[in-house]
Amino acid sequence: MSNRRTELHRAISGELSRFGIVPEVEQIVGGHFRFRWRARDQDQQLFTASIPKDHRAIKNEVAKVRRLLRDVGLIARQTDDRRAAAFDLAALEERIAALESDVRLLLDLLTSPDRQTAPPPSQIDAPAPPPVEALPNPPAAADAPATPPAAKARKRTKAANCWLWRVLRYDDYLPATAIAKAARKSPGTTSVLLTYWKAKGYVQHVPRVGWRKDRKVEQLVNGSLH
Repeated sequence: MSNRRTELHRAISGELSRFGIVPEVEQIVGGHFRFRWRARDQDQQLFTASIPKDHRAIKNEVAKVRRLLRDVGLIARQTDDRRAAAFDLAALEERIAALESDVRLLLDLLTSPDRQTAPPPSQIDAPAPPPVEALPNPPAAADAPATPPAAKARKRTKAANCWLWRVLRYDDYLPATAIAKAARKSPGTTSVLLTYWKAKGYVQHVPRVGWRKDRKVEQLVNGSLH
């Protein structure tokens, strides 16, 4: 047994002996040691590394023993404010030291040659996944049903816009808004058609007065507009 291992065992046993406790020490997997004792009718135990790294590690293990004894009430908790603050700091240091020791112990157990690793159950005799079936290719454009041709627009007759001719007068000039209202058409459609007829010579227009039929246009009488 090395000097640091002996020092660790003496420090833990000495701290427990202050309260009349004699621990049982046994070596476990990986060369680590387990200290077991009974305090206030409660079983307690502490796991330590096989050989502590330094003197700080020994102090950390002793701090863990004190924390265990404090949990069962063998070490009184201080109530004074100033001492309570110091106790909180000491308890925090003890917890940090205990965590460091636990991490080292866990790493030693994980890397121990006695620990046998086995593959997870999901990887043992797992059936092979079924093959993925390829999706069928989409039909070619030639195989696609032909789109029916759009219906041809119905041809408008030459007299399709005779509604304008029926509204207009030979003698009276009517404004475009009045013509659109009488024909129940939009002002835009009426203005476009009036301008077109004026270019053809079907109607006459006087600015700020209105529109009227041109008497010289005989072909419009029978509605043959074009």
